[in-house]
Amino acid sequence: AREQERTVGGLADGSVDPTFTASAEPQNIVGLALQPDGQIVVYGLQISTALPAGKRYVYRLKEDGSLDASYAPIFRTSSEVTAPTCLVVQPDGRAIFGGPFVSVDGQATLGLVRLTSAGALDATFTVSGASYVGPTALAWQPDGRLLVGGSFTIPGITSPSLVRFNDTGAVESVLLQWPAVHGATRRILPLADGRIWAAAREPNTSFSQATMVRLTSAGVVERTATTWVTGIEWGFAAIDADRLLVTAKPENATGIVRLGSDGNPDGIVANVETLAGVQSLVPSAGGKLYITGAFTRVNGTPQAGFTRLNSDGSLDAAFSAGTGFNVPPAHLVVLADGRLMASGSFSSYRSIPARTTIRLLADGNLDPSFTAETLDNGFGASGRPVQLADGRVFLGAAVCFLA
Repeated sequence: AREQERTVGGLADGSVDPTFTASAEPQNIVGLALQPDGQIVVYGLQISTALPAGKRYVYRLKEDGSLDASYAPIFRTSSEVTAPTCLVVQPDGRAIFGGPFVSVDGQATLGLVRLTSAGALDATFTVSGASYVGPTALAWQPDGRLLVGGSFTIPGITSPSLVRFNDTGAVESVLLQWPAVHGATRRILPLADGRIWAAAREPNTSFSQATMVRLTSAGVVERTATTWVTGIEWGFAAIDADRLLVTAKPENATGIVRLGSDGNPDGIVANVETLAGVQSLVPSAGGKLYITGAFTRVNGTPQAGFTRLNSDGSLDAAFSAGTGFNVPPAHLVVLADGRLMASGSFSSYRSIPARTTIRLLADGNLDPSFTAETLDNGFGASGRPVQLADGRVFLGAAVCFLA
């Protein structure tokens, strides 16, 4: 069976927003980004079989959820229609995509393009200074420059990992390369003051080495730390401009390591007992941290795959998930008022039926004022929540299964 996904809009009480009726397209959403005008650019997961005729991987939904048929770019490899792997929207609404494509709408490109508001290739953005671009991460700096993590071929540079491009697509500077880091940059976190946290990791293995680097706005390395991380399930979160938390494999035990202001590990924040480790790290106010995963114990205390830690790594006694989720949530978003939105394929929380999207109070209890409406086909919404300024929530939602 193939999972079909769409985007839905939700009101603050969890009901489906009647002003937002999402199109049946697109399918298998894995990434979305909001444009300043309220429209939503989404892209889907590459499927293993040939894409059916008339289908594509990139769509745009209008603010009311209807499909914008005019926004219809087709990304292709040399042999088939393909999907981008990363997306960032500029403040002016233009969208930048990275991925394994070699053409868009029949026009040859490298793997990094910008689309106009109409969904066409932006002729003012053409990659130059690199003969190959294989993006794994994109981020937009406050000063309007583009950061791209991945694999690149740039004359005179050995294994570039993080590159900054200017507004026309020209390589402006190589910020990270071998031997400073090993592998592609897979996490980029621009800071408000122009500095950058970046993390590179070797290709997926059971355990692999990751290098975290903080750079100045000019690209000078200020901090570097290397640690072993747990395969695919790799978390990375900033405590502040100086410190990071990383899901790591310290001394043959999976846990969360804090990297100090000097760039070196300054201790294990929390021991998490299971090789599956932590799937996500979500910072919250006061230096606290939500963690989710397949773990059953944290710091020797039973925890059902979901808990909140204090800034020192101890369990937060003011938060209790009880028996937790029957399936770990795929997405967590801390809302502006301190409550927490969780979504995923779970069907219960604390042994209480709770279908795919819930809101929690700050103490871990279910928020009784929020009941996610079941969609018209009987399925709930399980995509990544994105909160708007007015309190509404957008979800890329799994809504049905097709044979």
